[in-house]
Formats: sequence, structure tokens, C-alpha cells
Amino acid sequence: MDDLLVKHLLGETSAREQQQVEEWLAESPDHALYFAQLQQVWESSRQLASESAVNEDQAWQRFRQRIQPVEEKKPVIRLQWLRVAATLTLLIALGWAISQWIGGGEKVQEMAVSTVRNVLVDSLPDGTTVTLNKNSSLHYPSRFTGKQRPVRLQGEAFFNVKPDKEKPFVITVNDVEVTVLGTSFNIRTDEKGRTEVVVETGRVRVSHAGRTIELQANERTLIASADSTLQKESQPDKLYNYYRTREFVCNDTPLWKLAEVLNEAYGVEITLTTDYARSQRINTTFNNESLERVLNLISETCGVQISRTGNQIEIR
Repeated sequence: MDDLLVKHLLGETSAREQQQVEEWLAESPDHALYFAQLQQVWESSRQLASESAVNEDQAWQRFRQRIQPVEEKKPVIRLQWLRVAATLTLLIALGWAISQWIGGGEKVQEMAVSTVRNVLVDSLPDGTTVTLNKNSSLHYPSRFTGKQRPVRLQGEAFFNVKPDKEKPFVITVNDVEVTVLGTSFNIRTDEKGRTEVVVETGRVRVSHAGRTIELQANERTLIASADSTLQKESQPDKLYNYYRTREFVCNDTPLWKLAEVLNEAYGVEITLTTDYARSQRINTTFNNESLERVLNLISETCGVQISRTGNQIEIR
């Protein structure tokens, strides 16, 4: 089929051969993708051929001898040198492209993506999507080989993992390992070394210090130290999602917990200075509101007083 495709690109196919090419392309989307890659290499080869200093006739003969161990009885029809050069370049590049396509020739490289001030959405080689929060980084291979899909996280990220029962997706963060087959969940670490895992859909397995637990949708676990016991608890609110949705969804959420998230989101330092303020709980959703608007709504809803000096905010 490769010979026919090359002839097709050269414009030398007969009517019957042209029909064969068209039927082959219609058989499978993979065939169409293969031909598109081939055509791209072909277009590039035109320029490469015109710049090549290689003796095209000799190279062509060497190439023919390698792919045809039995000497041909038929006379070799010489093409115009530019066509020969382009075809030779095309076939060599095609071999490389095929090896890349089937994953046989590509070296696995360490890839990394990181953020400082902005949230970033990215796709991994397997189709998994990752939303990386500010001041976070993710390391992963250029392609997943072996029996797992391993990545390493620092900071916070939301994963929507593409299902693959034969190859689990494994995230290493601090000394915690999270294993999934196909689900969506959030992982967060902080400067104190704490790791939080919140599951939005599906199930994940969390391993730490020789212990393992399974979390289902709307459950979370918090590993606060090296000797922490793995425990799961319900996750009633969706505050963990604020950097993806720009919403602060509170469902009987303690005010101190909302304050922690607001500190991170707006780069401020909110302090609850009274027991009354710390005991307050809130049920509401702030949808992409300014900090001033959020603070005013907190004051009205919870009956607390708020004072602000620059980035220092006191709730009492």
C-alpha cells in the first residue's frame, strides 16, 4: 500500500490503482490519518530535496537493493532527479513516521508543565485533562509505556482521567500515591506538607505509609503528616473547584474554611479573631464575584464585622 500511496502523491497511479487508494482510505479513519501524515512529510520533502547535497541516483539504488533482496529482471526506470530525491526523502521520513506512529522509535522524555500566577488547562499523552492551579507543577513522560501511567504533582491540580482498565493512572505527590482507572478528582498539597484528595466522580485508591483506602464521589482524605492514619470523610462543598469554575460553592461550610480558600484565591490574609466568627457556617455560592462583594455578603449573611487594611482583613 505504501508504494501505491507514493505513486498517488507523484500523480502516477492508473485508474485502477487510484480506485484502490480511494477504497483503502475509506476503510478506516486510521488510514486517513496515516495518509495525512504521509502527505505532510511529502510536502516537506519537496523543499528538502531541492536543498539536498546527496547523490540521489546512488542513494536510490542503495535503497532499492535493501528493500528488494531478489534482483529485479525488469529495467529500472529512472525518474527525473528531483522526483527521485523527493521520493527517497519521503520513504525515509515515512519509515521514521511509522515508527513514531506505532510508538516503536520514540524515546520517552520527561515532560513538565508549571504555573506561577495563572491557572493552566493541559492534556496528557493519554487524553487525560489536567487543570493546574497557581504555583503548581506536573511531571509526566512524553508517552506512557509499561503497565501504568505515572505522573508527579507539586501543588494542586484537578484530573479528569481517561479510562483504561489495563493501565491505571498513578499520581505521586509528597509520599502519597493515588491510583485511578478513570475518574475526576482534585489533589492539593501545601507548604506544610499536607496532601488532600477529593473525588468528584468515580473511585480512587490512596496509598500512604503502607496503608490504602478507597474514596468514592464526594469523599475526601487528608494526610497531614508522615504518620497520619488514612481516613475518609464526606466532602459536602465544592470549594476545591474554585480555580476551575470561578465559583465558591458553600454547603454548610465553616467560615474559617472559606476564609482559607479566599486567602489563596485573592492573595490576601483573612483572620477570624473571635470564637463567634469561627463558629459561623455559610450556605451560598459566590459566582465570580469581586473580593469586596464576597466580604459584604459574608458580613450580611453571618452577622460578622469586617475591617480591612490593604491585604490584611479581620473578621470578628
